[in-house]
Amino acid sequence: MHDDARGVQAPKAVSGYFLQRPLGQLAGGSYGVAFRCMAGVPSVERFPVLGVEIVAHGIGQRGWSEFTAAELRESNAAVRFTAGSDHGKAVAHYCKFFAFGNADLEVADVRLEPAVVPTSAADAPRSWDLLSRLAPLPSARRLPDGNVVAARRRHPGGFLVGPAAFLLPEGGYRLTVRGDAGKPLHSGYPVLAVDISARAERGCRDFTAEELQEGAVFDFDVPPRLSDRQGGSAAFVFHFSDLGNADLTVTSVMLTERPAPLAAAPLPTRLRLSARFRAAAGKLDRSGALLTAGGVLRRPQNLHDIRPRLRLAAGRYELAFEAATAALRAKAGLDAEICVQTHWQPPGLAGTLVRKLKWRVPHTIARLASR
Repeated sequence: MHDDARGVQAPKAVSGYFLQRPLGQLAGGSYGVAFRCMAGVPSVERFPVLGVEIVAHGIGQRGWSEFTAAELRESNAAVRFTAGSDHGKAVAHYCKFFAFGNADLEVADVRLEPAVVPTSAADAPRSWDLLSRLAPLPSARRLPDGNVVAARRRHPGGFLVGPAAFLLPEGGYRLTVRGDAGKPLHSGYPVLAVDISARAERGCRDFTAEELQEGAVFDFDVPPRLSDRQGGSAAFVFHFSDLGNADLTVTSVMLTERPAPLAAAPLPTRLRLSARFRAAAGKLDRSGALLTAGGVLRRPQNLHDIRPRLRLAAGRYELAFEAATAALRAKAGLDAEICVQTHWQPPGLAGTLVRKLKWRVPHTIARLASR
């Protein structure tokens, strides 16, 4: 297959897929898609300007590569992949070009050729540079070098979210977030929370300043029912929240395909909640311990006082806590209540009228009282 058509242009203002070319019916084997691409001056030199995706009809993504403007200038652009098949039968393959909105692009001379690399090289793990595709919320801003900064706030919450319409095939993945944090208000407590969702919550983690600097790692799997073009498409969204414990600078967000899925029994999610009690009746000392007057809480500490609120996947959880002072153990009763917050929506026409109001309705799902 060879495309002799005129070059297709994508201005810098365009972000998304702008060109698709059929590769024909393929049944297994290693191939390469070569092309010419001229890129203008990028807004951020280190961010990719072009992504190339190979899709097998009815199977899903077979290849993905990203290119910076420098890579397009310095070498011949090509994507290596292993073709998919339907029980040995050939299936249609397509090549799709994605503009990151980082530079003007012109793609031409798209051609399919037998790969001259081993199959193992064609099946190298895919990776996605997500930072350029994430959108800062009003509480954060993007610097000219592409980094995203969020100042510590009295009322913590989300500051970075995306990407838009981001589909993943079945398999295992590793999200790695790197950055810097200012001096934490409470040492040893997390400064950043990351939530992953697709149709429903898929997982959440929190990270300390040290973990963020070394590279905060979040492993997760995409089961077949959630993978793209299988059983319905599901867009993955990554939601980043500051925990009000330190100023944050996010310098890198990389998603990498893992060669093998997680074990059947992955490590349970462990979230450190003490430092999230920003609106509590008591206050936190510098170590993050909750202080109360005379060791007695003046009013209940409910789960909805936690900021940002927790978004948990369906499953079983354990809430663990410790009375850190003799006064609290000896004098105070403890009343722990776990609530789930939903939005009220009556049936019929009334539901349509109130949907935008998002009236919140708390539901108690667990309670522990001790005296």
